[in-house]
Amino acid sequence: MICVQVRPPPDFIETQTGVSSRLAASNNNNGNRVRKTYLLNIDGKNRDRLLEAAKHDIRKYIKRERSRPLPEGVDFYDFDCHFGLSEAEAGPHHFATLMSLVDAAVKDGCDQFYVQIVTRPGHRIAKPQADGGPASLPDEVD
Repeated sequence: MICVQVRPPPDFIETQTGVSSRLAASNNNNGNRVRKTYLLNIDGKNRDRLLEAAKHDIRKYIKRERSRPLPEGVDFYDFDCHFGLSEAEAGPHHFATLMSLVDAAVKDGCDQFYVQIVTRPGHRIAKPQADGGPASLPDEVD
């Protein structure tokens, strides 16, 4: 008798909290990305603890990406975020609003939510100076 162990593909991870994720490096030089569907109703697990675990996971990913060394000519890492109740409904959102979207979805009583975060290199743009260059000091009066 031959025993065969079936394993999922190496880029697919099923965690104990019921979170399915697929981590993949982008081939079009957009950096790394994370795509996850967070389940909030799992038997035997507290909904609030699952929410805290999901938020911690998102923050941990951002912290890990920001700590990576910057490539030559890159000023910072920027994040393209998609959020929705499912992968099909996900739309683009600014990174700063991501946690408030999670809180709003939980407040509405959803059973799950989907988050995709893509890391990409960012470049700072110099702000244009006002007319006359830098502000000058008024002449002294004796």
